[in-house]
Amino acid sequence: MSRIAVAMMMVIGCGGASPEPAPPPSNTPPAPALRCKTAVEQAAAAVKLRDKDVTMAIGECEQHEWTQATRECVAAAHTSDALVACGKSYDLGRRGIFASTASAEAALKEMERFRDEICACKDSPCAQHVADEMGKWAQEQAKSQEEAPHMTDEDTKRATAIGEEMGQCMQKAMSASPPQSP
Repeated sequence: MSRIAVAMMMVIGCGGASPEPAPPPSNTPPAPALRCKTAVEQAAAAVKLRDKDVTMAIGECEQHEWTQATRECVAAAHTSDALVACGKSYDLGRRGIFASTASAEAALKEMERFRDEICACKDSPCAQHVADEMGKWAQEQAKSQEEAPHMTDEDTKRATAIGEEMGQCMQKAMSASPPQSP
């Protein structure tokens, strides 16, 4: 047999190729687990969150020992909707950082509508009617929502300003003298 034939027989008999060497052992330790504080702060850097909500979320994470996957989901969230999705996926509830901001915007728009109505009032009965309607709306919201809407600091400032304007308009309408009858 020729040397070429013998070499070919050896290559074929050995599977056609020499085995690949095993990778050298890694001297780098595995990545440390993502801490609660780090995960929530990464989300807060991308999404406007109130300091109070950040502190509460860190506490809940530590108390309930969120899994690594849960922490990674929160850390990767770059929008409020992504945080809401994490809350749903990992059964974290729908309050605090996991509450939808859409409901806060809807509530603020409704408050603005009530403000505009009450500021258009020229007398006490009109102002009382708007106040009664606003009370009914608030009760319906309390019944239909499991959690209060998530409000950013800007939302809170906006709600406060609307409330102050409503109060001023209500006071003006309530103190207006009743129309004189002929």
